[in-house]
Amino acid sequence: MAFDPKKWTTKTSEAIAAAMQSATSNNNPELTADHVMAALCRQTDTVVPAVLSKLGIAATMLSDRADEAVAKLPRAQGG
Repeated sequence: MAFDPKKWTTKTSEAIAAAMQSATSNNNPELTADHVMAALCRQTDTVVPAVLSKLGIAATMLSDRADEAVAKLPRAQGG
């Protein structure tokens, strides 16, 4: 299944950009679902927090868990 960024909403594009920035700043060699999840949970003006709340999940808790997972990811080193 191909993803066409031209069809993404503005908020989706912002979340992916934030996730990519997180991966870059952490020296992670790849973008993972954990990066994306953390970025989505940090968006306060989207449907994500409301959906998580309906599911009984705190966005901050999920974001913290995603951050913990990102911290455990391999890091690219070298130069």
